[in-house]
Amino acid sequence: MWTNGPSSVSMYAYESADPVEETDFPVNEIAMSNFVYPAYFESFRKPASVQFDQMKKVKAPFEVLKGGYQIVFRNGKTTQIYGSKAKAARFKKEDRRGHRSEARKARKLKSADVARIERHFRVA
Repeated sequence: MWTNGPSSVSMYAYESADPVEETDFPVNEIAMSNFVYPAYFESFRKPASVQFDQMKKVKAPFEVLKGGYQIVFRNGKTTQIYGSKAKAARFKKEDRRGHRSEARKARKLKSADVARIERHFRVA
């Protein structure tokens, strides 16, 4: 899913954990990834007006934390905005094989079969 955002010429991936990646909190002694709330994608929100993420680290819509990134589509290309130069360097070293971002680049993602989905949920 994509949404408009602070730039009128760009679309932003509606990803719930990428912008706050590398931050986590414990749940029953297991690390749970931080995540953003829907308000994060609402560019009309004022800084610090609502809670944008679970850990209350994000202060404004579309803010990317130091360890995070945001996928952006502009000028016919998908790129990333990184929260820091260090994150960009780490991201370049990641093995992304099999990741949906690589399938997106190769244009191998398939559209949903809406008719099949509707048949599955049809009530008799």
